[in-house]
Amino acid sequence: MTSIPKAPQGHFRVLYFAGAGSFTGKEEEAWPAPLLLSKLFAELESKYPGIQAKILDSCLVTVNLDYVDVPDAGDANERMIQESDEVAIIPPTTPRHLPPLARKAEDPAPVVNCQVAHVYARVASNTVASWDVAWSIAGLAGSKP
Repeated sequence: MTSIPKAPQGHFRVLYFAGAGSFTGKEEEAWPAPLLLSKLFAELESKYPGIQAKILDSCLVTVNLDYVDVPDAGDANERMIQESDEVAIIPPTTPRHLPPLARKAEDPAPVVNCQVAHVYARVASNTVASWDVAWSIAGLAGSKP
């Protein structure tokens, strides 16, 4: 299991999953804090031209494991990313990457939970340990493929 190092002092950590990691060529990197959440995508686009259209427009974002909406600039309730925060960029996963049970789920929440749990487990795909974690979080314990 790979552990993510803490962000250096005065920085926050951005984790890149799936296509975001492929696009940037990195699993994670540190960014200077504080930074408005709405400014993060502009900064990423500046550093990685084309990432907005290919990845960011359709991704999920978490801050400290909580899903967040990326607000428009100037939103009065906008979140400030603080020192030592962890931001995850999670692009959508195509159905062919999901186990058969998750593809058949009528409620999309277990599918999303399964994807995120598997990613955060950071264990090689299709191992018993990673799927146990994923299914447990998704509320599907005992129903593994």
